[in-house]
Amino acid sequence: MFDAPPPTLSDRESATRERLLDAAGEVFSQRGFRDATIREICSRAGTNVAAVNYHFRDKEALYRDVLRHADRCAAGIKPLEQELANQASGGTALDACSKLRLFIRGYVAAMVDDGKTAWHNKLIAREMMEPTPALDAIIDQNIRPRSEMIAGVLRELLGPAATDERVIRCKLSIIGQCLMYHIGRHVIERLHPQCSVGADTIDCVAAHVAEFSLAAIDGLRRTAEQERR
Repeated sequence: MFDAPPPTLSDRESATRERLLDAAGEVFSQRGFRDATIREICSRAGTNVAAVNYHFRDKEALYRDVLRHADRCAAGIKPLEQELANQASGGTALDACSKLRLFIRGYVAAMVDDGKTAWHNKLIAREMMEPTPALDAIIDQNIRPRSEMIAGVLRELLGPAATDERVIRCKLSIIGQCLMYHIGRHVIERLHPQCSVGADTIDCVAAHVAEFSLAAIDGLRRTAEQERR
């Protein structure tokens, strides 16, 4: 569900607001903030242009609300977040390798999702590549805590000899592999059709990224331990 609208809105106004958020998310994820137009957003939402001014004041405020909602709903991190929450409440704990595989699988699935809510993850990816002033708030409120969570898993895998920089670079390398299947999707389909990614190949792609990453992490851990002796 979208953010709860102000309680003073009527049911009809609330429905209009939700349609605007959904339509805006799709347009912003496809065209970016700069090229998206209020006219196209309102056309998709089946509303008039004045509705944006009424509910969000302007394009910038609409974008901020859409981006906050998209970040909270982005599926890539959710499987790992749910697992850690389950572990904290007394559930069976997964080892670090399983946690990383869970994260990678969720991230790859999010990057190739073509469903109605696919724009959630694609909008966040676009914001990272084409940042707007709204990015700083998203980083502080959402991305930084999640980044630290992934770093904790990687530090466990890399061992105590790993430096903070090594942990960060491993994290960026893994995320970069997942993002490639989104930003390079059309090139991959044309250049290497046997490796194209879709709903039926998510598990295969995720398994490869995980195996590649875990092998590299194991090698880095061994090297750091040898250097420490």
